[in-house]
Amino acid sequence: MRKHVFKHLVSDLTQQFGLKPTQHIGINEAVAMFSYMIRHGAPYRDVEERFQHPGDTVQQVCNGGPTVVEITRPVSIRESNES
Repeated sequence: MRKHVFKHLVSDLTQQFGLKPTQHIGINEAVAMFSYMIRHGAPYRDVEERFQHPGDTVQQVCNGGPTVVEITRPVSIRESNES
């Protein structure tokens, strides 16, 4: 994902859907972790290793609230021609 698209995604999730950081993980990292899980079909263990967080922290990102997972309304982000 391009950097500007990621930034827009984080901004939309924060402003429109109320995504908030957890005690141990910021919004950018939470979105990155979730994107990694979705893109690679990665189980929690792979995410724990990749992002160097214990299992309970990774599960908090995916099961806490409001988190990226709980946002079920589709978000439309169009990539611009910017580099």
